[in-house]
Amino acid sequence: MARSPSGKTARYSLARNGTPPSKQELAEADIILLLVSPDFIASDYIWKYEIAGAMERHERREATVVPIIVRPCDWQDMPFAKVQSLPRNAKPVTQYANQDEAWLEVVQGIKRVVEG
Repeated sequence: MARSPSGKTARYSLARNGTPPSKQELAEADIILLLVSPDFIASDYIWKYEIAGAMERHERREATVVPIIVRPCDWQDMPFAKVQSLPRNAKPVTQYANQDEAWLEVVQGIKRVVEG
């Protein structure tokens, strides 16, 4: 669990050693970050185990899905396309001249979700 400066807590799960979060971790997460790239979109695992459940929980307001556009790819027709993405204007992180600036926007956006 993490505590934001506003005092709110959020459960989170990170992939460990390349191992995706378990179904239980995804089912308990308050915020689900999608690191969107061509590899992410091409992953059978993502589509089989993560996207449908994440989007269902988002629609029921049990969790907040946050797509982070890391690399250019055709994601605009994906189920998560209707969700506010990061960085600003859905510009892929790798297309910023200064990628640190892009990641700062991502961090600030996640903070707003946690504090919101």
